[in-house]
Amino acid sequence: MFALIKKWFGSPKSIAFLDGDQPLPGILHAYDKYLKGTETHLIRLQSDSAGEPKVLRGKHGFNKIYLSGYKAGKEVTDKFIGAYIQKAVTDGYQFITVVSSDYDFIDTFKMAVVLNPEASKLTFRMIVPNARGTLKEMPDKVMNIEIVKC
Repeated sequence: MFALIKKWFGSPKSIAFLDGDQPLPGILHAYDKYLKGTETHLIRLQSDSAGEPKVLRGKHGFNKIYLSGYKAGKEVTDKFIGAYIQKAVTDGYQFITVVSSDYDFIDTFKMAVVLNPEASKLTFRMIVPNARGTLKEMPDKVMNIEIVKC
């Protein structure tokens, strides 16, 4: 019966982003544990001459977006993910996840609600590999943001 209801109404539209500026083993572990089967995009700043990192070779199941031509050290990856989050809100996604150890994404989720009040009806989730400092001490939920520490 549940399968029939799910077929009629569908699952909530979900999307996830992997912060490729973070240590990749932790990011990939979180993907394997929580996100397989979810539309997922790994975002990573990379020079034109650099090859794909060995840890990513042969990894499938998510879209790899390599940003090049940007100045390093300007949080390009975070800005790109922030812009993509706004696009996901506009495109009707109801469940948006970021895998990162960067606290800035908590603020990015809050800003998404300021820019589009409809975003307050969504569920944001931040998966934090190797949580330390402020993120380690955070509660499991802040506003409509779930925080998963792994």
